[in-house]
Amino acid sequence: MFEKFVGAAIVITLLTCGCGGNSSSGSGSATLRVLNASADVESVNVIVGGQTVATNVEYPMCIYEICQTLSGYATVKSGGISFALEDSTGKNYVPSQFQKLSLTNNTQNTFVLSPPTSGNVNDSDAGYLFVDDDTPVANSVQIRIANVDPRNPTVSVYILPNGVTPSGNPSISSLTIGTASSYMTLPPGSYTVWFVGNFGVLGPQQYLSWGPTTYSANQNYTVYLMQQIDSDRAVILADN
Repeated sequence: MFEKFVGAAIVITLLTCGCGGNSSSGSGSATLRVLNASADVESVNVIVGGQTVATNVEYPMCIYEICQTLSGYATVKSGGISFALEDSTGKNYVPSQFQKLSLTNNTQNTFVLSPPTSGNVNDSDAGYLFVDDDTPVANSVQIRIANVDPRNPTVSVYILPNGVTPSGNPSISSLTIGTASSYMTLPPGSYTVWFVGNFGVLGPQQYLSWGPTTYSANQNYTVYLMQQIDSDRAVILADN
């Protein structure tokens, strides 16, 4: 029997909207957005190239819908650029390997701040950088999955029409933490994403279902699997 598990609320922050997220920005530039998936970080200032581009943002809550208000990208310098996510005390939560970002020119990117992979809240948070695809397939939907859940270092995933439960081989197998799948091209419609992993809080639970969600034609999406306190949840962002 499959049981739908509704995760706790998550806090999310984004850079100032780049209005459409067009990756074809001018020479020497790229676009970037930030997703805060660490429950222990309540509010951060987003600082890129020494400039604060977002301050004390109150993070919206997104459940099964596409988080359209969170899909904006900020245009930033490509190549080496300083990057910080600071709280009110000035503490920078960005892991050291990302404090100088090297973004490829004319790409759009998502940085995810995630809880420590050790599970120890006193350890440093983890960070993951993904390159997004904003080129749609005509009359189709493109969906990919990104795993940033430290409690599930490897997951498999079914992307199924609403009302269909998992059977047979998953759509995506053995997706490791910090990686994203390739985009799957599907007809537009209502889909539920079924994650296969360890989602038990009070007891073993193999599946976490997320949806149903309506995915529109000519759009690309990323579904992020994340840890939230003692539960797990996903958030869906449009990539174009």
